[in-house]
Amino acid sequence: MERWAQANGWVAGAALALLATGCSGGSASPAATTAAVQVIEPSTTIPPSDGVLRIGLLVPQSGSGAAFGEPLDAGAQLALDQINRAGGVNGRPVEMIRRDEGPDLDTAGQGMAQLIDDGADAIVGPASSATALGTLRQAIVAGKLVCSPTASAIALTKFPDNNQFIRTMPSDAVEAQALAQVMSRSGRGTAVTLVPDDAFGDGYQTALQAALAALHIQVVASLVYDPASENLGPVARDALAAQPELIAIAGDATGGSRMLEAVGATGDTNVELFVSSALRRTPLSDTAKPTTTALLQRVHGVAPRATPDDKAFVEAMTRSDIHQSLDYAGYAYDCVNLIALAAAMAKSDQASPMMAEIPALSADGGLCANFRDCHDSASQGRNVDYDGASGPLQIDGNGDPTVGIYEEFGFDATGRDMHIATELIKR
Repeated sequence: MERWAQANGWVAGAALALLATGCSGGSASPAATTAAVQVIEPSTTIPPSDGVLRIGLLVPQSGSGAAFGEPLDAGAQLALDQINRAGGVNGRPVEMIRRDEGPDLDTAGQGMAQLIDDGADAIVGPASSATALGTLRQAIVAGKLVCSPTASAIALTKFPDNNQFIRTMPSDAVEAQALAQVMSRSGRGTAVTLVPDDAFGDGYQTALQAALAALHIQVVASLVYDPASENLGPVARDALAAQPELIAIAGDATGGSRMLEAVGATGDTNVELFVSSALRRTPLSDTAKPTTTALLQRVHGVAPRATPDDKAFVEAMTRSDIHQSLDYAGYAYDCVNLIALAAAMAKSDQASPMMAEIPALSADGGLCANFRDCHDSASQGRNVDYDGASGPLQIDGNGDPTVGIYEEFGFDATGRDMHIATELIKR
């Protein structure tokens, strides 16, 4: 995954402590402790449809995340251009309104409020799991459909979204299945899981334990660590004391890397090491120490596929700029297309009618990969199955993708991450 995203929790490994502690400031609504049991009802004063589908785009445009937001913006724009060249939605061009997700919840909350005030019918974003958890309430109360391209937090599955939230990148629970699948190929049968002591770690560990058990790998110890601790050695020694054949480490690029380094410092070279997506580009790989590169060469992990292999999409994205980054652009492209197709099928730009169409649009039917082809097939009375730039896409009734494409990665002799294989995971 992209380095900035991992360091700041925008995709996998988000700072989900927001769910438990809340965050105030700006116009963002805090994520409450009781979020899992609350029911959020839309306002009774939602404006009526005016026949024009307006999509708000809320991705980072400023701060260190701007480089991450750029390809998401480009993917969304490509979808918009193709939709409007195909005649728009319900006979009208689709409009897009952009606001900055920024580097924190305050900026994201302000951006969300602006999109609502500007009349967006649906919102693509936020990119970050943390800001999605902190701003979704605003969109739900305003009656908006929200599609995040990259928010993968497990906590979002149970967020009380009134069936108004979907995402095109699967949750971290699906990633945990992919990691377990890679671990199972080692042929070894005992494992220790090491996760940060926070909401992200709790959810990831539960999902990983279930996935390992399904593959007949015994978890001999489930441990947590404090990413801020100055000394992670005792936790590393506890992990090795359980005599596992495999160790799985989840966490962000900073805390997770320190935990990995602590395990390596024990000197045990017999155990195989596996990591979550946020450690794909770890600070350890920025050093040239022989001990560091020797450790990284023992590590394998999984991450959601960043660059699509759809040749038509890649050609269209790079036609005007061959240097255009494609990282995660396909997930934003798919959000825009799903929203537009749903509005066309429902003949409405209101959240509830659009959401009712989305599961069927990504289920059984004739395969199609862009708005024009899907819309033409549906107009002829055929069922369609939208599989877009990000790959196979099946959205369940809760708004979660049930299929994901993950890259298995490792590290070479210089400490640089490298692609090893591709995993197709079905939940």
